[in-house]
Amino acid sequence: MTKSAKPSSLPAKDAGALKKHSKEDITELVNEVRSLERAVLLTNANINNMVKIAKLAGDSYPHRVIYAAIHAQRRLFAHFHDKGAMIKAAVTSTDAVATQLAQWLRKQYQSFVTRLLDLVDTDDVSLQVAAVKLLLDLTAVSSADLQKLDPATIFDNVFFIQAVHRIFTAREWSTVFTRDVLDLLLEKDDVRFYLFKNLTKIIQNELNDKSSAVPALRKRKRALHRDDATDTDADPDRVDTTLGRLAQNAYFVLEKLDRFPASNDALTKFMLPRDLIPDKHLVLGAIKHKRAFTDFVLNYLRLPLTPALYKKVLMLMNARIIPNMADPRLLMTFLTESYDQGGSTSLLALHAVFTLIAEHNLDYPDFYKKLYNLFDRNLFHVKYRSRFFRLFNLFMQSTHIPVYLVAAFIKKMCRLALYAPPAAVLITLPFVYNMLKQHPQCMVLIHRVDTVNVDNDPFDMNEEDPAKARALESSLWEVVSLQSHYFPNIATVARIFQDRMTKPGYNLEDFLDYTYQNLFETVHVASLKKTPPLNYEISSTLVREGEPIDELFSF
Repeated sequence: MTKSAKPSSLPAKDAGALKKHSKEDITELVNEVRSLERAVLLTNANINNMVKIAKLAGDSYPHRVIYAAIHAQRRLFAHFHDKGAMIKAAVTSTDAVATQLAQWLRKQYQSFVTRLLDLVDTDDVSLQVAAVKLLLDLTAVSSADLQKLDPATIFDNVFFIQAVHRIFTAREWSTVFTRDVLDLLLEKDDVRFYLFKNLTKIIQNELNDKSSAVPALRKRKRALHRDDATDTDADPDRVDTTLGRLAQNAYFVLEKLDRFPASNDALTKFMLPRDLIPDKHLVLGAIKHKRAFTDFVLNYLRLPLTPALYKKVLMLMNARIIPNMADPRLLMTFLTESYDQGGSTSLLALHAVFTLIAEHNLDYPDFYKKLYNLFDRNLFHVKYRSRFFRLFNLFMQSTHIPVYLVAAFIKKMCRLALYAPPAAVLITLPFVYNMLKQHPQCMVLIHRVDTVNVDNDPFDMNEEDPAKARALESSLWEVVSLQSHYFPNIATVARIFQDRMTKPGYNLEDFLDYTYQNLFETVHVASLKKTPPLNYEISSTLVREGEPIDELFSF
């Protein structure tokens, strides 16, 4: 049964010789795999062919051969499983031959599973995805076997957690692998439920490992207090460690995740038929899914997130994370710490913090004070400028905001507009106009009779507390200065404050996406009504007949 198999008709080559396989060799090897498989299916006398197929799935063979070999192995194990030759009853059978066969098959099966786990870490995406698909297929088969033994057990999580650990820690995912694997892991409700459970357990185990947890916590501290990673696509601080790969790969789950089903009845996709699942099982409770996701998120946020990854997570808070959590208030500490960091990190945490305040009763009395302090010269140059002003417009919609606070925002925006690029000024002026219309008590800023200028302005630009900035004692002399701006569009918009403010308000979306490039194209690229002629008549000769110079060449 376990005698050494005959060598393949094409000898195995080492990894360094992998490229020496010709197309003809590869085709012959694939045909050999199929021939060996057919022979085993015909009779158990050829069962040692399974060892040969396993060897053809080794790293020394081309990817196409490995792909054919692992799928042949899967079909053969399914064949023996369906015949009952691999179950534990056969292992303990009084039939010595059946017992020996069952033990040998189970040993080969374990080797097959180990090989699939190794292929998850290969450099070929097609083999990676194939390995994950086969591991999930084996999980379904094993789960069905467990359910027959114990009706209350519907999922073989002991097997599944091995696959999850290898998938999320082996290597950082490629784009294709991310797309295909997440479709598999998030499609079925029970798989997604146990995925969150297992990721929580894996993260906890990795963080408890002192060899990796201490550097991770140090890395996390550096990430929290740095703000030099403005581009979330580039991540120069990424570290190739188990925790680093786990943080990066688990992020893709958050990015891909949609809203959970809102009710128990909406949970309909499972590995096993619905009628085999007990009615009170955890996977049938929508709130259980949210709690599993909540535990995953809270543990994920303990990982060593690089500055770029940290900001990506903040960008997902309102769309992907908060709606799916059982209790979003558990994020209060994380989000308030992020909001207190300043810079672009605060800008990205802004929306989530406001959501917790408005919808989940977060008590954060300094929210508008922190928001006021986010306005500085750098704000008009950051990548998230448009995102920030959309949120700022939302935050200022309330008519219960104190007048002194609105006046402080208006005054600080106008002062910063003196130093801002043209695109940012074109955002600021419509904002100021709309805020004055929404809060008429601030009209004193444009109707003040006393002359106020840069020399005697009582407004304190450097005051962090808007209540002490004395904005209501000032005026918008900055708008008068902007009426002489070098960019004519800005000067035109600034002059609207000279006339009666009868316009109901500006649509801010018309101004938020201005850049240097589209402003330049708008102003300096003239539209031609008619294409100017480059020549009036195409000449066929160098010298036309009848011209004076033509006589010199007459012979």
